[in-house]
Amino acid sequence: MEIKLIVPSTVDRNKPVDNTPYANGVKKAFCNMFGGYTAYNGVGGYVADNGELIEEDVTVVTTVTAKLTRSNRSNVFKLAKQLCADMSQESIFLQLGTKVFFIRS
Repeated sequence: MEIKLIVPSTVDRNKPVDNTPYANGVKKAFCNMFGGYTAYNGVGGYVADNGELIEEDVTVVTTVTAKLTRSNRSNVFKLAKQLCADMSQESIFLQLGTKVFFIRS
């Protein structure tokens, strides 16, 4: 199963920030849970609650596991929720296999 977490490059919706420390936190967590990760840069966007189109550079961090345990699933959701809070985002994109979640803090 592929697990994908998108790390934004803004805080408070549209204030640019160096997302390296946040991406590194996700990378380390994925290494601890699953043994490794792949990361790449991209551009992502969504429509904010106020109707504004938000588009920004992102870091996509992925990993793969043969079996997602309940403990690791819970930890991935906690990681996404914490990232959302730390970056003052409306939501964070999380994908588990073919299921997509927009995690709010």
